[in-house]
Amino acid sequence: MKSGIFLLLASLLLSISCRNTTDNDKIDVSFNNSISSFAALIGRIELIPLATDSEHILGDNPELIASDTSLYLVDLMNSKIYRYSHSGSFLNAVGRRGNGNGEYNSINGVQVDGNILTVHSYPNKILKYAIDGEFIGQKLRTDLGQFSYSFAEDTILTYYGYGSTTPYRAALIGASRVLDEFLLDEDTDKVLNYRSLASPISNCKNRIFLIDSFNPIVYEYSNAELVPYLQFDFGKYSVPRKYYTYSDVFEAAEYLMSIDYAIINRYVECGSVKMVEILLNKADSGYPYYGLYYNDEWHWFSFGNWDSSMSLAFRCFSEANDLLFVLSPTAVHNLPEALRHLVVNYDISKSVSEEDNYIIAKVSLK
Repeated sequence: MKSGIFLLLASLLLSISCRNTTDNDKIDVSFNNSISSFAALIGRIELIPLATDSEHILGDNPELIASDTSLYLVDLMNSKIYRYSHSGSFLNAVGRRGNGNGEYNSINGVQVDGNILTVHSYPNKILKYAIDGEFIGQKLRTDLGQFSYSFAEDTILTYYGYGSTTPYRAALIGASRVLDEFLLDEDTDKVLNYRSLASPISNCKNRIFLIDSFNPIVYEYSNAELVPYLQFDFGKYSVPRKYYTYSDVFEAAEYLMSIDYAIINRYVECGSVKMVEILLNKADSGYPYYGLYYNDEWHWFSFGNWDSSMSLAFRCFSEANDLLFVLSPTAVHNLPEALRHLVVNYDISKSVSEEDNYIIAKVSLK
């Protein structure tokens, strides 16, 4: 039903710049296939099956946003947003795909602020809904990037990425003009944009983070500035400088597809706990690796490649600071024993079929 096969190798192709942190600040990444270091940090796991019906089917790799009242599953590929209770009951859809008033043709950023949900739809829509799905209104913007995040007074942090017509990859835009430019690079147009598997802009407890393509830096937006926050060292999987010497984007793409390389795909943070997802792209698959910063130390682990039935993908922290993972039924049925014995209600898996909806795993750390 949901294979989870998303190869970033099909994505074309970005450049790397703005290495504003020093080598001493780099975090060494351990591409460790074991999950034992992660399992040792877990106190308990609770499974929450999402209600299944024939009208509300989610595609592969949905995003998850958790508020104090609801769980929002965002299907970026198929442009769907569904709201569930914390116990997994279906509550309502939010908006729908289309080109009409109150409809979004794509989803390029979703945020929940109290009882209001904001949807950014490339190339020119910002739509607002009540959390029960009622349409409130929309604004048209001609300057939105690939992904956006809205603040008060019509101020927007937008990410253009590479290959756009702008000489910068991110900007703060106001109602009528660009307020500030970020990630300036003379080679911005050298390579093509791509559709990310996850939104590069995330809100973690009112802290805004941005991931910039192949750049191994997590940026934080703070005080109207976009500043380097964490920089990772991928070692031999770093994109070689040779890649940036090509003048033709397709030659550069062919070269990159011939090597193994790593990129940051997702980052979340809550208090002193941090978690990053790094994708190691190989010839025929993507291998997700995870870093969990807990008790003042980075712990590295993996659940297997995208083809593996044991693959998981974290999405966010809950309001209670639990990690939330989105699992397919196959992943639940094949959960490694190191994790299975930590599940307090694993019997639920017996009533979950392969065609059922996703299951949320709420992971409480020790």
